[in-house]
Amino acid sequence: MLCCRWGPDQRSLRTLHCSVRL
Repeated sequence: MLCCRWGPDQRSLRTLHCSVRL
């Protein structure tokens, strides 16, 4: 499954981190 999280700065769309979990 693909999980996406927002970084410490929610105002910036560049702080999006996605991790893949089986």
